Formats: sequence, structure tokens, C-alpha cells
Amino acid sequence: MNHILYVDDEPALLEIGKLFLESEGEFSVDTAPSAIRALDLLKSGQYDAIVSDYLMREMDGITFLKTLRAGGNTTPFIVFTGRGREEVVIEALNSGADFYLQKGGDPEPQFTELSHKILHAISRRQADLAREKSERDYRHLIEHAGEAISVVQDELLRMINPKAAELSGYPEQELLNQPFARFVHPDDRGRLLDRFRKRIAGSTVPAHYTFRIIRRDETIRWVELNVVAITWDGRPAILNFMTDITDRKLAEDALRESEERYRQFFKTTLDCVFITTPEGRYIDFNDALMETLGYTSREETFSIDVASTYADPEERVTFLEQVIREGFIKEHPLRFRKQDGTVIDALISIVSLKNPDGSPKSFIGTVRDITDRNRTGTVIRKSNDRYRRIFLKRLKICSAPVT
Repeated sequence: MNHILYVDDEPALLEIGKLFLESEGEFSVDTAPSAIRALDLLKSGQYDAIVSDYLMREMDGITFLKTLRAGGNTTPFIVFTGRGREEVVIEALNSGADFYLQKGGDPEPQFTELSHKILHAISRRQADLAREKSERDYRHLIEHAGEAISVVQDELLRMINPKAAELSGYPEQELLNQPFARFVHPDDRGRLLDRFRKRIAGSTVPAHYTFRIIRRDETIRWVELNVVAITWDGRPAILNFMTDITDRKLAEDALRESEERYRQFFKTTLDCVFITTPEGRYIDFNDALMETLGYTSREETFSIDVASTYADPEERVTFLEQVIREGFIKEHPLRFRKQDGTVIDALISIVSLKNPDGSPKSFIGTVRDITDRNRTGTVIRKSNDRYRRIFLKRLKICSAPVT
């Protein structure tokens, strides 16, 4: 039920108007014989719309309207009068009237049209109130959010919150109404402008991406951006949610560099490098391992049971139990069997990687072939033993008594 205030200095028209407007059950109507009386009623009550005659004693309808608007009252207002001069219509609309409707003729179609105008004015006002509330909510969200938020319209920063000012290093007033691209790194500026323009035009573009900003102190920060198209002050705009990801980006870059160094080591080291499952399958290995074990292809190497490369396959079980207990083992001597059956001596260093529940996930390690070194050591020991025996024999001869 819409509550209407109908103002007219003709009692008969007030009575007829009230009857017609209330007949369909959409309105409840209060009447006032003058604008002065209407102002008194408005002090104690609220109305969804006001219908007022123009030419009245004490205060005419337009003066009544101007008084309301000057006091901040924005209730929909319809001038309903028999005076139809063009200058009166213009003045009414310029003063804030929603509609101007002329009296006269058959009352039924006349009041039917009036009811339509009232409903239209109320509907439009409710839409305006809803939009204003939505924009107030946006502003409240922006001002109090813990995330950097800004509104961009016409490529200018129309609103920013304290977090966005903090992120940029600029005071809020130095950011407002400035081109947003001014604060974007030159290498990212073109991409952001292109996406902004396409989004405003209605094209589908990514809503999530990263770019760099230049702070007031000229330092560069990486920002993760999420955007939403909105209406701001009745016109298209973009709502931006920004998160400073500089520390994360630096960590990711450092991780990539570390992984690249690991890949280079994996490829170029002369030691055998491997990653295996607890069940004894290769997850990865380098070329040095293939060469050492005598295999010619990665496919073939992936297909073998790791335990079969041990000179004593049962030894792998007890060795890995020790690795799991201690976490890692460094340069442990073991013997391995090549594809052709040749047994080699090696030093193995291995680390156990675990699942969250503590069970072994995989093993990563290195194997160094020391067969030649052991053989050389054996030869040297045998040579040293031979020379020592010769030396002792000669020393014994030299020390024998002369007879």
C-alpha cells in the first residue's frame, strides 16, 4: 500500500481524488487543503508520493515543491493542476517535480493516468534509492576492507581505500582523478589499458592477472588483480581488488632459480643421481646413472627393478631400513651390478622423503663409482708391500755379522 499526500484547495476535488486513488487498493491517501497544512503533515509522517495543485492560496504548488527540496525532502512530487502554461511546466520540472499533469475532463481517465504517474514516480524513486544504497555499500566496503580496493572510471581513479593508498605510497588526494595507468609499470601499462577498454566495451577479458606498480618512492611492487564491472554514480566503472604479492613473487622466482640449478646439476654432474619409490621403481635419474649401469635408453632403465642393480638385492631392504631410521646416509659403500653382470664398487648418499603421515614417499640420492679407485689402491698396496719386503730383505743382509 503506497501512502500518498494529496494537496488541493478545492475540497470537492480532494474528495473525488481520494475516492478514485483508493478504489483499486494500491494507495492510501491523506488530503490537505493547503500547502501550509501539507507541510505540517510532513513533519509528523512520511509519504511515498505527493500530488499537489499549482494555484493555491497562501502558497502555490511550485513554492511548496521548492520548500520541500530546499529542506532535503526528495519524495516524488507530481504537479496536478488546471494551469497548463508552458513556463509553469518548465518551472515545475526544473524545481524537481517528477511529473506535470493537467486536470480537466472526464475524472476517471484523468485519475487513472494520475495513478499511473504516481506508481511510475514511486518505482523510479525506489530504484534511485536502491542504487544509492548500493553505492553507499560499495563505498563502505571500500573504506573498511583490509584489501587494496579502487574504482576506475573513464581510466581515472574515482575512489580508493586506505589500503590502496598505503600500497601506492601516495596520499589519497594525490591519487583521486588521476589516470590509473600513471602508477603502472611501463612494461605492463599497455596490457592493462587494453583490457580495461575492452571490459568497459563489453568484451570478455580475463578478470584475474598480475602486474607491477611503481610506488611513490619509485620502488616496484608486484600486484595480483581481480576486477569486477560495476555501475558507479550511474555510469560504467571497474572495481579493482589488489593484493601485494611481491614477497610471494620473489619467493617463486627464487624457487625457479633453485629448480633450474638443480636441473643443471642433475644433467651435468658425473655422479649418478636418482629418485626412486619405496617399492623400487625409478621416478627419475640422470644420464650418468644409465652410463654407469650400462643401459642405453631411459625407457629400458625405467622398466627395471631398482633392487636388481644391487650386487645383493636383499641388501637394499636392510639398507633402506637404515635410511628411514636415520633420515639420510652419506657415502655408504655398496656394490652394484651392471646390465652385463659386472659388479662395481660405489659410495651411495641418500635421503628419505616422507609423506605427511611419516611413511616413506621416495628416496633421492647419488652414487659414485669408485671401482677404479679401489683397484688403483689395491695395486698401490701390493706395490708397497713388495718394496717393503725387498727393503727388509736387503736390510737383513746388510745387518748380518761379517765372519
